[in-house]
Amino acid sequence: MARHGRSFPVPARQVGPPSRATHADISLGVLSLQVEFPLLDVVVPDAHVDLAPLALQVEFPPLTVTAQRAATVGLAPLVLQVEFPALDVDVPFIPGNLITQDGEIEWRGTLWSPTNQYRPRADLAGWDDLPGIESGNAEKSGQHGSWPGVDLSEERYVTATIQLRDDSPTWLASLRAIRGLLTPGVDETEYPLVIRTRGEALLAWGKVKNRKVPADNIGVGVADIAVQWTCSDPRRYSLQEVGVHVTTTATATNDGDVPTRPRLRFFGPAVVPRVHAGGRTLAFNVTLLTGEVFDVDCATGDTVIGAVDYVPLHSFSVPIEDFELPPGETNITYAPDSGGAGGVDVFFRHPYM
Repeated sequence: MARHGRSFPVPARQVGPPSRATHADISLGVLSLQVEFPLLDVVVPDAHVDLAPLALQVEFPPLTVTAQRAATVGLAPLVLQVEFPALDVDVPFIPGNLITQDGEIEWRGTLWSPTNQYRPRADLAGWDDLPGIESGNAEKSGQHGSWPGVDLSEERYVTATIQLRDDSPTWLASLRAIRGLLTPGVDETEYPLVIRTRGEALLAWGKVKNRKVPADNIGVGVADIAVQWTCSDPRRYSLQEVGVHVTTTATATNDGDVPTRPRLRFFGPAVVPRVHAGGRTLAFNVTLLTGEVFDVDCATGDTVIGAVDYVPLHSFSVPIEDFELPPGETNITYAPDSGGAGGVDVFFRHPYM
């Protein structure tokens, strides 16, 4: 028989160890960051920019979790403050960059202007004049006149007077500065001479031939200093150098009034790099490897591949100095014996006599 009476709750039994608060150290995996520098545009010839290594040190703080059985841990956003190192870019001086108005002269990177203590006078000579001409005519024997030949320009002589006005304690320093600029160099190096007249600034390369510093008025802070330059190349050039890239054929436009000698840059791989323009072919007996760059200066005859500063011409090539771009449009073709997919860059300035 069943017994009637009071019933009592049965205590729940716990399965497993009792729950308790826990403290745990949780290690997070390595944080991987992919950092890409933005594209860097440097609009100058042959500028080399070295970027310092970007170093990031990221360490998560220790993470303590107090939870019962299961827990959802939310991590706050990770904030990184990254500062790029200072960027220094060394670029070559651009001739004519200081000139802003007519009548100014820039010599070896120094500006002489009506707005400073070195003031060009109005007696500039030899700049717009036609230089001397060496006649290529040959006399006829027993006849009047001569057989016409090719006329060649002689070197250009440019003279100017710079008035130094500096009636102050810095007078001597100013005089020494311009004397230093007007002292002949120790070698054959020519320096950029830029003169702006009638809204046109042109560039020539020259050397100081003579200077005169009269003693009158020096005691009152004024000196009219006469200077003469010799420019072995009588042509004057545009300040801006232009260029075309040629893979097989391209057109170059010389806006000047006389031929100009370009700079060439060949990219390897290429076997016997050969370029043709204006009825003349320039070719080199060399094999360029992948990644090699070959520079040629047709004005100086210099040829450079890395540390090698002499590259022989091919037997059917014209001399380097004879390769020119005539005034107007010229078709340029590039046809090495093999390779040549990287093409050749042709750089030049517009020349004016």
